[in-house]
Amino acid sequence: MSKRKTKKSRLPPVIENRVPHASVVPAALVTPADEAQAKLCLQELQSQGSAHIGADQWDALLELSELSWKDFALLEQEDAKVYLLRIRAWAIVHGGDKSYFKLTKPERTELTALLANFAQLTTDFYRHPEFKLFLSLRDHSLEHAVAAYTHLATACQSVVDMDWLAQLRRHAKRLLRPQFFEDEEPTEAQQLLLAQTSDVSTALETAYAFAKKSDALTKENCLLLATYQAELRAMTAEARDYAKVAPAIRSLPSPSPAQVASMPAIDGPDAVSQGLTPDGWAFLYELGHAPLSEYSQLLSEYPKEFGCAPVDGLRQLVASLLASGEEVDAALQRAVNLLADFFDETTEFFGSHLAITGTEGPVWVEIGSDTLYLPLNVEELLLRVAEHAPSTYPRAGLLLSLYRVFDAHSSYGELESKEVHKDIGVVLGKGSLPFQFILAGVYEDVAVNTVLLGYSLRHCVELGEKPPRHYFPRNITAEKYSKGDALDILEMLEQLVPLRDRMTQTVVDIWLNLAHEIFFALARSDASLHKRTLELARMVRLDLLNKGLAFSLGYLEQVAGDPRAAFDYYLTEIDNAGKGADTAAKNALQLWRKTSDPALVDALLASLQSAYVTSSNGKAMELLLKDLNARQEELGEESQFAQTARNRWPTVTPPARKLLGVLATITRFKNFKELGSYAGLDEIWTQRHYNKLIELGMIFDSADNFEINPVIRPLIEQESQHAVVGRIVRADGTSAVKQVFNSQREFSIYQVMIQLCPNHLVFPNCSLQSVMSYERMKTLVDSDDFGYYLRASVDIVVVSSTTFLPMLAIEVDSIWHDTERQQLNDDKKDRLFAAAGIPFMRLRPVGSPSENTIRGQVAEHLDELVRTLRSDLPGYEQARGLLVDLSVANPAAATDVLNIPSVTVLPTLTPVSTSSGGAVALD
Repeated sequence: MSKRKTKKSRLPPVIENRVPHASVVPAALVTPADEAQAKLCLQELQSQGSAHIGADQWDALLELSELSWKDFALLEQEDAKVYLLRIRAWAIVHGGDKSYFKLTKPERTELTALLANFAQLTTDFYRHPEFKLFLSLRDHSLEHAVAAYTHLATACQSVVDMDWLAQLRRHAKRLLRPQFFEDEEPTEAQQLLLAQTSDVSTALETAYAFAKKSDALTKENCLLLATYQAELRAMTAEARDYAKVAPAIRSLPSPSPAQVASMPAIDGPDAVSQGLTPDGWAFLYELGHAPLSEYSQLLSEYPKEFGCAPVDGLRQLVASLLASGEEVDAALQRAVNLLADFFDETTEFFGSHLAITGTEGPVWVEIGSDTLYLPLNVEELLLRVAEHAPSTYPRAGLLLSLYRVFDAHSSYGELESKEVHKDIGVVLGKGSLPFQFILAGVYEDVAVNTVLLGYSLRHCVELGEKPPRHYFPRNITAEKYSKGDALDILEMLEQLVPLRDRMTQTVVDIWLNLAHEIFFALARSDASLHKRTLELARMVRLDLLNKGLAFSLGYLEQVAGDPRAAFDYYLTEIDNAGKGADTAAKNALQLWRKTSDPALVDALLASLQSAYVTSSNGKAMELLLKDLNARQEELGEESQFAQTARNRWPTVTPPARKLLGVLATITRFKNFKELGSYAGLDEIWTQRHYNKLIELGMIFDSADNFEINPVIRPLIEQESQHAVVGRIVRADGTSAVKQVFNSQREFSIYQVMIQLCPNHLVFPNCSLQSVMSYERMKTLVDSDDFGYYLRASVDIVVVSSTTFLPMLAIEVDSIWHDTERQQLNDDKKDRLFAAAGIPFMRLRPVGSPSENTIRGQVAEHLDELVRTLRSDLPGYEQARGLLVDLSVANPAAATDVLNIPSVTVLPTLTPVSTSSGGAVALD
């Protein structure tokens, strides 16, 4: 539900002279020695306090508030005590800029006590700016409600302020009906506290009457006040007098359903109308009290629709109780459609707005989150109607189940199947998609939930409608379905999966979570259903991979499909090092240990070797590779192994390829020392590479000679050409090119850095991945910072032309870096450079500085950077040399100052407005 936001007022004084931070007892406060024993002066205290407030010096103000009022002259002590309380309160909240929720628990406790003490020391608390600060407290205790009510009851009989009146109403409603607000019945102490309050309803009525006399109320406020008065009568009337209260509510003019439909929706254009009309409010009030015998009269009093989904839905339920024949189910279905639309929305603030016909047409009168008084909420009214169903009503069981479903949905609860009528989905769900989704989310049996949700999604696709806005998915990954449940789910999937390509994005979002959980659970269910499950899984394999179900796909392929596909899925799981990586590795071993097919082993080996080259889980891959090689040696013959050499060619290292080139030009060699001399390799490494080539099947070694595998000879010849194989991609008729600089200021600083670093490389807009190690950063920073590292870049990087290591990085800030979101990203970037150990400097040109100005300012900041440089930085000496050289560059320009703020500039203080619109100063 939309909520009106108002700008928070700040502390009123506007002080022109700003003073530095004060000590505990500023010298200016000390009076001359000949004055009577008074150490401090009230006038000077007020002057010092106002100065701190005007300069936003809250720590200094807090320190000043710790002075003792006893150290002032006797005649000034009472005023000093009050003033010290006030400035301490404002210091805690930083003049009103620090909200209650940002205070620590001790600060909240102290602030509450300070304001309570101040209230006791003044007879007109509500006329001081601290009263608004008191009202801003979010203390939900009954004690605070009593205190707020007491002060507001006095204030609202002297000042007309609709915000105060709304708060008085909220606290008064709590005191009138404490059992609705407390988790338990009020304690004995709380009951005594309640007993000390005056007649709450009388005080509220008096405040309303005083406000009504005001000539300053707007038309909307007049309507709001009339609503408050009608509500008070409804709250205080005896239950037996309900029929007399309803006319008072209906005296507020109601717009027609057509007018309500034309009004802007409270929550936007797609929202279901939940705003009450006076007629709808009166109907709900009467429904909360009327017995079954008066239902017919109730419908006669309210013969038309209200234009409000829950009210119209309840009216249809009453009509169903009084109907006969086919009209019973027709009215019941209409009720379900309306109520399901209502419960698909956020129902917590139902009654926060009232649609009233004003002098210029229908308007929404905002009541607020403390909604209009109703004797029962919508769920309770549902139960009341169900309990009033006559014995002859044919759908009594369905009506009670309807209440249970909606109540469980609203409270995020669960129901057993026996608590819900077995025909509810068939009878009531067929005409309402929202109700189908609600029904699918309340069953304790997740298999039933899964089937119902799947059919609901199918209906969305077939009807071309959107899913409801507030569906909350259940977690069913821990389930192992019974065979019967699995059969029901498979039948549902066989109807839903073929519609995958027709799903809208909103349906896809729900489907992805559902598919992830379903197939995970089905893979662990009855083995006789795996082949049927696999056929469906293959149809949505990309969805399952997207949700991390590579292991489940692999398992289904292993037990009911293609072992090659299973192995590929297992490799994906192992490479991602997920929770199922170890199990995937164990299952993969079984793929070749239980087969005698050499071709299959060869194919698995090729897949493994290809994955190993880029795998991030090399250790696990190495273990698999070792075992698979052993199995292949057992099954394969050398000729068969040779035929797969081309598949292993990508794993041959450059030195080994060079050695292969030598072997291709000679017929024999005496020893590895001689062979190494041909290839320019050390003897030991020559032997290692030679053995590796044998292991890979690139060469075959006999007792006195070697032979190159003919399969890879064309590849060796291609390598010996020492050419570059190119492929040109032609541009089409469009263009999306841009300069590498994002602003003129980046370009200006880049030009300066090129001049300052003629012997080094200066690059603009480098990604952080190009200057920071992926593997090291993954271990040095948290996941949030690492995610930013993958996406971020830095404006300028100076790179050594000899070591090619980054020696300095520069970020050019602008006014866009003042936004809250960008400041969070700047903090992340600062942490990343700190962790990576790369010297990093931020520059922020202000105005239009010259090149000399920039050069001088860079030198000034680099001098500080040199002193903080870490000695363990790779290329430390060279980086230090560069920074030292830059820090002394162009000293003549040091007088031309580049304005780069080094402190945070806080916003200035603005006044707190009283109800009359004037400014109140802290004297």
